[in-house]
Amino acid sequence: MMIKKIFLIALLLGGALWYWHERTTLSEGKILAYYDQVGEVLEARDPDGLCKLLADDYQGIDSSSFGEEQGAERQFDKTQACNATREMYARFNGADKNVSSLLNLKYSYKVNNIKISPDKNTATVDVSYSLATAGNFMQIESHSIDTLIRKKGQTLLLKSQSETVVTVVNRV
Repeated sequence: MMIKKIFLIALLLGGALWYWHERTTLSEGKILAYYDQVGEVLEARDPDGLCKLLADDYQGIDSSSFGEEQGAERQFDKTQACNATREMYARFNGADKNVSSLLNLKYSYKVNNIKISPDKNTATVDVSYSLATAGNFMQIESHSIDTLIRKKGQTLLLKSQSETVVTVVNRV
């Protein structure tokens, strides 16, 4: 009877440790699932869903250009990033009414490199993104070095440094 109790306690402790480990550590699978989730919320035009994928203390730096025009480097926190994303989707939704759903979004990404920290709590990810509208009317290409963390069972973006190029094709 005592051996059964010890075995049951050991089994429960092992399960609890496994559960804690899975909730608090990053793996390549969790990182790839994060970028898949980003794609789902982007294509669904869900800015609030995208904001939920950012850590509360998120910091980003983006150097973007629009066609041939080089833009300035911008720094932003979570609130600023979320507000800018909401504004972008509001513009897309307004324009979409005028161009017959030409702004259906297609997202793709390619992970170039993943470096997971020894404690498996953070990862640095070299990733390339592409976001295009139907018919490639507008194409957004970005290359980013992202820092992901695992917090409360969720993979979140803590930091990003990106270069973005936006191209619009004139359809005359």
